[in-house]
Amino acid sequence: MKLPILVRIDAGHGGRDGGASGDGVNEKDLNLTSAKALQYLLKLQNIGSSLSRETDTRPTYADRVATPNDEGLVVAIHHDTATADPGLWVFFNDVKVAKPFAKTLGDSLGEAVGASVKVLSHWERKWYDKKGAVIGQGLYINDTIKPAVLVELGPTRTYTRDEMVARVESLVAPIVAFLAV
Repeated sequence: MKLPILVRIDAGHGGRDGGASGDGVNEKDLNLTSAKALQYLLKLQNIGSSLSRETDTRPTYADRVATPNDEGLVVAIHHDTATADPGLWVFFNDVKVAKPFAKTLGDSLGEAVGASVKVLSHWERKWYDKKGAVIGQGLYINDTIKPAVLVELGPTRTYTRDEMVARVESLVAPIVAFLAV
């Protein structure tokens, strides 16, 4: 049975954009592995999802948040810089229900890894040049009318299978609960 697609999962970066790197690992690869794992775990819960990319490509920002219907949400998967400790963030877009969803998601992730997770509006994400001047603000997750979050699952580094599974599994229950409302 084909499930209706309720969740758009963005595997951040891709193609020539490797994102952060550390420990011999590129963020784009961690993001794709995590996104595929999340898609699999949601399918086990009878929740259909689509990936922004299934290989090492770089989708447009519009494709990253594209959803096929009026239901659901967008979950963008990222990892922080290799030196970030704990590197756990959840950013939410301007859709009213995104903030409480982001808080629930952050609580679940923090419990799974035993660390605090910062939950912030996407507008609180600023971009800096090499001299420390702000050159941009906000995230692409606000380019959709759907509730959307961008989750930083930790620093870009090598993870054990159990560490990675715990991080991704922590996202499932909040997604299931959100969609049940």
